[in-house]
Amino acid sequence: MKNRGKWLIFPLIVLVVGSAYFGFAKVHSLVVGNLFVGRASTYQALEEKMIYQIRKSWKDYPSLRERDEFDFEESGDWHHAYFYEAENPKGLILLAHGYSSLSDGHEASLADYFLRDGWSILQIDLTASGKDDDDQVGGFHVGANDIAETIRYLGKESRFASYRDSFCLLGFSWGAYAVSAALSHSFDIVPKAVASFAGFNSPAEEMLAMAKEYVGGLADFVRPSFELSLSENFGQEAFLSAVSGFNHSPDCKVILVQGRDDKRVPVDSASIWHFADTIENPMRLIRYQDALLPRDHASVFYSDEAFEYYANEAEKDYSELLKKYGGKAAIPKEELNRIKEKSSIVDEELLSFVSGQFASAIA
Repeated sequence: MKNRGKWLIFPLIVLVVGSAYFGFAKVHSLVVGNLFVGRASTYQALEEKMIYQIRKSWKDYPSLRERDEFDFEESGDWHHAYFYEAENPKGLILLAHGYSSLSDGHEASLADYFLRDGWSILQIDLTASGKDDDDQVGGFHVGANDIAETIRYLGKESRFASYRDSFCLLGFSWGAYAVSAALSHSFDIVPKAVASFAGFNSPAEEMLAMAKEYVGGLADFVRPSFELSLSENFGQEAFLSAVSGFNHSPDCKVILVQGRDDKRVPVDSASIWHFADTIENPMRLIRYQDALLPRDHASVFYSDEAFEYYANEAEKDYSELLKKYGGKAAIPKEELNRIKEKSSIVDEELLSFVSGQFASAIA
């Protein structure tokens, strides 16, 4: 979520500060008028973001060039999907992207790894993201609905019948919340395991954490008014949690991965990691390394070397190329690829661990 739309930040600040000074009625108006209005991502915006100048996206992976794109309808909602079929697949992973990203964003590095590791991959663009045709998001909770509708579709679509007993979920950030909270629903096809990379536990907790990043303790002071406005506008879906999803699906293995230095989904407040002790049947819970990775939000599934380069050198190297060649379009492709290769090396030990946990869950 490091690259979520900046339009969301200012309304949150106004919302919190407005809570302190004007009370609920004004807050209600601010929420309705400013939060989650507009698209979460577009391909044009994707190309303009710094992260996609210095990190790989879908187009940079040869393994992902062969895919089936299709639309499907479920519960009156249309979704755009991308299917990568492995040879002799171990199973199927439904992979969900983060906020302000899309299926072809930097999460494509996950699709590349797991496809090469023998897993078929299904992705969808979440509401108002990528090729999804909705014109506004409407709240973080819609991601969980998108995933629930996709699982229902998989449960009745004959093309995916062979994966009924070898189906797992994986998400990053908003996508991690979505694949986890979606388990609050009941399905004909039951996921065997879910992996959360830097996921937040509920929309309300994450929005408060975002506000606190900019206004500090004032966010805690106005929390009751803040939560009242969320309930008024979004109902109880604003509080639908990842943990409630886990507890509704007691046979689903849970794998949590979290960065110690994550400022977007703080480990000590909004993260699923923070609420892990409330997961029922702790025997099915696995926290990777049972410790926190020394990573930030956007680097949680990249290697230590890639994280260090991305955090400290990549942007400087890219800026020097811009200066040297006079603009983005003039930079030779091999020069850009050199930066992307350094900053996009995935943590193979971590991803191999998750793959192994998925394999044991479907065995």
